[in-house]
Amino acid sequence: KTQQDDFKKIPGSPVAYWVSDNKRKMFSELKSIGEFAEARQGMATSDNNRFLRFWHEVDISQAKFGAEDADDALSSGKKWFPYNKGGSFRKWWGNQEYLINWEFNGKEVLDYAASLYGSPTRTIKSINYYFKPSVGWSFVSSSYFGVRVYPKGFLFDVGGSSVFPSPERIEQVAGFLCSDLAPEL
Repeated sequence: KTQQDDFKKIPGSPVAYWVSDNKRKMFSELKSIGEFAEARQGMATSDNNRFLRFWHEVDISQAKFGAEDADDALSSGKKWFPYNKGGSFRKWWGNQEYLINWEFNGKEVLDYAASLYGSPTRTIKSINYYFKPSVGWSFVSSSYFGVRVYPKGFLFDVGGSSVFPSPERIEQVAGFLCSDLAPEL
């Protein structure tokens, strides 16, 4: 028999009568993923045709891979940086198809967003998370939930939202989110 107070153990208190006692116990006794990692929404460029390219469309000598942070990206003098845009269902790795024009720390992208919305941060989100290693997933999927590891150096899209665990926990978080249990919960 399900007690009403048992639903309060699940974040958001959904009416999930089908949840077993063991799963309810997991919510109340185990740490949440939020204690290991921060989930963040990425940017919306407002003009992907202008700012994004496939890898084969750019001069590879103008691309920077593995940038440590914004300072490293800027000092590289490069224009194109890896971009997590989400994509089709794929677990563990992949969907690393795009580069973004982030020359001069995204000046053109930020200026364009500011011209449209008055403030660049209305659509260019989570800037302080750019270039950090992450576990990302596709915002929209007609299939199953699949997450992928993205190494340092990537920026990320609203369609490729990400979670940012400490580097030593990347594989643990990806492993859990790729498990059969994660989509159930």
